[in-house]
Amino acid sequence: MLVEIINRIAEETQEERQPYKHRPSSACRCIRSLVYHATGVEAKPLPGRALLVFDDGRWAEELTANWIRKSTYNLHSEQMYVDIFEINGVKVGGSIDGIIQDLTGKDYLWEHKAINHFSFNRIQDEVSSGHDYYVQCALYLWGLQKIQPDITEAVLCIKNKNTAQYFELFIVANWPAVEIYNVIGTQKGLCVYKIENVIQKCKGTFETVDSHVALKTLPARPYARDAWNCSYCGWQELCWVGYRAEVEAMPENIDLSKILYIDQASLFREYINLLSVKSNTDKRLKELKEMVKTILNENKVQTGYYGTIWFSRIFRDVKGYTVPSRIDEILNVKQL
Repeated sequence: MLVEIINRIAEETQEERQPYKHRPSSACRCIRSLVYHATGVEAKPLPGRALLVFDDGRWAEELTANWIRKSTYNLHSEQMYVDIFEINGVKVGGSIDGIIQDLTGKDYLWEHKAINHFSFNRIQDEVSSGHDYYVQCALYLWGLQKIQPDITEAVLCIKNKNTAQYFELFIVANWPAVEIYNVIGTQKGLCVYKIENVIQKCKGTFETVDSHVALKTLPARPYARDAWNCSYCGWQELCWVGYRAEVEAMPENIDLSKILYIDQASLFREYINLLSVKSNTDKRLKELKEMVKTILNENKVQTGYYGTIWFSRIFRDVKGYTVPSRIDEILNVKQL
């Protein structure tokens, strides 16, 4: 009775999307979606379920903060706004989750993320999957150090919304890089990930957005069509309009070995090698397939070959009965 209407209520009562401004939380988002937003292109409303997920995250942060307040740590400066840098004369900043002070008087930036079970397990297994979170912490540290230079570390607290399990990492400023350390007990453990030139890269992203807005252009799509990153994007349908025609107009029979960068060529070789042992490598093959399609898009290739392996892209109309009809992009790979 009630379950049927909750999602609909969330969807129908959602607030209008705020006008675009550069935010720490958007530094690693799809740059094409940022340009759509910045130019005022209307986005499709979020599904009700997505709104409920976001709402759960906000409540989870408050619950965690309540537990910390009962400890010997002092949580203060919650939702304090910090200026980070300027882009084309416009200040960029954001609100931190808080600052934690230990018994010795040392302050740490405190950031909280509540995520689903799958994402939680993934970030424990593959620390790099939390890249966006670390960048956001880095930006806040950069801004905080302008007013409190002694704050050089952040504690990123990650909560599994399904099981209430916690996982934490130290984010340490070692400019121009930030280093991510695991936590052993209450102490900093080993450096498990590092992001170089993090502030400069973020500035570059926002400057690129401004440039596209001024020139009334769109950046290339950074993801393959069926990437999870597009799932909840309000501009997904608009973004992919005309994509099939774009691909079918690209040059064919291209020798990829002559146009790929070293890291791109390495990725192609890995993909080709894994095809021979597919049964044990389905997960990695799927990741590589999306990367291959993205690289082919970047190089404007419809069909081509790498060594003796032929790559081609075709489209298939899928008629829907219980779900909407769609057009699938298929990557064909075969030996010449």
